[in-house]
Amino acid sequence: MPKFIPSVKRLTEERNQVKVQDIAPQVSDRDRLKIGLSLAKEKRLDEALDEFKAVLENNSSSIPAHMGAGTVYLRQKRYDEAMNHFQSAVKLDPLMSKAALKVGRIYFIKGELDKAAEEFQNALNLDPKSTQAYIAMGQVFMKQKDYEAAIKQISKALRLNPQLAKARLLVAQIYKAQGKIPEAIATLNTVLTIDPKLFLPYLLIGRLHLIQKEYGLAKEAFQKIINNELPTPGANLAKLLGFAEALTGVNELEEAVQILRNLPEVDAIAAKKHQLFGDVYYKQGLFRQATEEYQAAKFLASQEENAIDETDDFDILLEQDDTQWEDLASTYRALGKSLLSDPSNPQTPQRRISSL
Repeated sequence: MPKFIPSVKRLTEERNQVKVQDIAPQVSDRDRLKIGLSLAKEKRLDEALDEFKAVLENNSSSIPAHMGAGTVYLRQKRYDEAMNHFQSAVKLDPLMSKAALKVGRIYFIKGELDKAAEEFQNALNLDPKSTQAYIAMGQVFMKQKDYEAAIKQISKALRLNPQLAKARLLVAQIYKAQGKIPEAIATLNTVLTIDPKLFLPYLLIGRLHLIQKEYGLAKEAFQKIINNELPTPGANLAKLLGFAEALTGVNELEEAVQILRNLPEVDAIAAKKHQLFGDVYYKQGLFRQATEEYQAAKFLASQEENAIDETDDFDILLEQDDTQWEDLASTYRALGKSLLSDPSNPQTPQRRISSL
């Protein structure tokens, strides 16, 4: 007798499985914002952006979602899209200083300094204790080479919070631009006192000692970070070049040559690399080889468009110190029981956020 097959039961099980999938719980806007923030902190920017966009599809008036999406676009250097979201946040809450700061930041990046200064001043009018706004104003004056005005603005930030490493980095950059190298070095050492975990100040200190031809002190600074990975390829190359130059200066020529020979063939450092080979050969009494290296360095320097710029390292540090993801987190927390706790009510008022 053939075996009975319970096909009806199997069909019922399949239907039950479909029903379980159909009733999967919906993700709330609050959870999406938290997920987006976590993804952004992990530098999974496209995934974070998807979460912020999903919130905006459900509620186009979500200030945290606009700020989150704008911040991701800013990180991705998609400035027009970032501007749209930050300006939307300003329209939704004209009293939110953080959104004005972001708008000003984009104007600053684009080189529209007058517009940037106007937005930063708006942020200060809304929040006179905004250290970020004072620092931003200082950066505008720095770009305009009005160093005294820049120092004045940054000093206001430091009076509010003497522990601001970012403010002191900008002061060091101003001192360097003014040719006040010892003052710049002293300021960078203060930064390291505030945050000993930073590596880039050692790079900057080393390079400043090289300007002063203080090769022993430069070597000491580079040695502190020689085995550490810095945040950009350019910074890592600058570290190795600087260390090789310092070693050459203290006549540790074999080690300098070993570093130079292990450097990659990169256009941005080619001229400097040949110059340092020339310095080594000159000290070794190999004058013909030294002359050839110097000639190559001179030719390559005239051709280079993307050589490593010392100011880039200051900019890297200033960017690293940006607390934008922390700002977003505080935005979510400050909103408390408003829209985030009631995603079904898109008309929930979202006014001034004290932490912004």
